[in-house]
Amino acid sequence: MSLQRTAPTSGPVSGPTTSSITTGGTAQVVFTAFSRSFLLLQNTSNQDLWFGFGNTPVIGQGGFLKLSANSIYEFQGGYVPNSQISVIGATTGQNFLALQG
Repeated sequence: MSLQRTAPTSGPVSGPTTSSITTGGTAQVVFTAFSRSFLLLQNTSNQDLWFGFGNTPVIGQGGFLKLSANSIYEFQGGYVPNSQISVIGATTGQNFLALQG
């Protein structure tokens, strides 16, 4: 997986990480475990993506965060997952963006 990262402008921000599904139907790691205060995930593709937190996501199964095409989800305050984050999509080349801090 090839990830492009930009240097944080201030504070302990990681990313944003922009990437794409390298092999359709195969989960890949977005971020390793990290003590986060916020997490933003954006599906910039035209198909659904599934994100797993501490487990490997499976397309179409419950227990994972499903992000529809061109949608965004943000964790801040309250509950923010600190475990490894993985993603899966059906098609090679589906794009996404992730930001943590």
